[in-house]
Amino acid sequence: MLNFGRLRAIGPLYCFLAALYLLAFASMAHAGPAQPPLEQLFSPESRLILGELTEINPAGRLVFKRIKVYGKAVDVPELVDVRAGEDAMSSARIGETYVVGYTLFHHDRQHPGGMAPNRRGGVLTTSVGLEPALFRNTETIQKILALAQSERGRESRRLRRLLMNALVGDDRPLQLLAAGQVAYDIELGKRLNAKDRAAIARIGGDPETSLPVRLLLISAAAERPRILGDWWADAIRAVLASTPIGGYASGAKDPTGLVLLAFAELEAKLVPVPLESVTRWLRSPNRLFVERACAVLGTVYPADKQGALEEALGDSSLTQENKSYLDDQLNLLTRPPGG
Repeated sequence: MLNFGRLRAIGPLYCFLAALYLLAFASMAHAGPAQPPLEQLFSPESRLILGELTEINPAGRLVFKRIKVYGKAVDVPELVDVRAGEDAMSSARIGETYVVGYTLFHHDRQHPGGMAPNRRGGVLTTSVGLEPALFRNTETIQKILALAQSERGRESRRLRRLLMNALVGDDRPLQLLAAGQVAYDIELGKRLNAKDRAAIARIGGDPETSLPVRLLLISAAAERPRILGDWWADAIRAVLASTPIGGYASGAKDPTGLVLLAFAELEAKLVPVPLESVTRWLRSPNRLFVERACAVLGTVYPADKQGALEEALGDSSLTQENKSYLDDQLNLLTRPPGG
C-alpha cells in the first residue's frame, strides 16, 4: 500500500505520480478511501449483478441483461447500462455472462453525505483489486461472492483458500481481486499460514506476474512484513537491478509504478540497494526515472552522486533533454559556494 509519509520528501508531483501508478486504477468510479475489493463490491453505493452482455456501445457503454442481484439492492433495472473503459470494452463479448460491479454514485465532499449521483448513469467500479469489477461467470467467483456476503463467510477458512487459489491461478481479474484482498484486508492477513505466505512471496516476486498484482503485494508486504513476509526487499532490489530502463516492449507492461515504488522504499532507507542499480537509471529515456535516480543518489549515496553524474554524461545514448538535466544537476554540485 502506498505510504505517503515515505514520499513526503519527493515533492507534490512525485507523490501524485506515485499514487497514480501505485494504485493503478482509473478514476471512472472512485471509491474514496481504499478498502478491500470484496467490501467495496458489497458496499451501499455499489451494485453487483450477474448479467448477460447484450450490447457493446462504441460510445463506451456496456449493456447487461440482469440475471441475478447480489446483496440487498432493489433498484437494479432489467437492463443495466454502464460506462466502461477501453480494456473492458475490448475484452467483453456479447452473449457471455459476467459478474458486474458498478456504482451510480461518486464521492463529492460538497454534497450532503459525501456522495452524489453520477450524472451519466452507472459506471463499472474501478478500485483496489478491481480493474474494473468485471468477471467471467465462473464457479470460483460464485463461491467467493456467496461467502463474501456475510461476516462469517468472509472470516471462513474456505474463503481464504478460494482467494489463495485465485492468487496463484491464471484468471487475471480474479488474481487481482485476491491480491487486493490480501493487501487491504488486515484480518485476512492474520489468518494466513506459512503456505499462503510462501505463495504470496512467489507471486509477488515473479517478474511474469501482472504489474498491478505485484504492486499490491510488494507494497503490502513492505507495510506488513511480519504478516506477509520480508521477501519484498529482494523484489525491490530486483526491480531496480533488472527492469529495462526504457520500459518493456509491450505497453501493457508499463513498469512505472514498480520503479517508483522501489525508489520510494530506497529513499526511505528501508532497503539497501547496490549503487549500480540506481545509477543505471540515469541513462533511462524516461525523464521521470532520471529525476528519481538523481534524487535518490543525493539522499542515499551523496558521496557518489557527482561521479555517477559525470559517468552518465559520457553516455552517447542520452537524450538531449536528459543530458541537459544531468548537466544542470552536476553544475549544482560543483558550483562554488555563493557562485
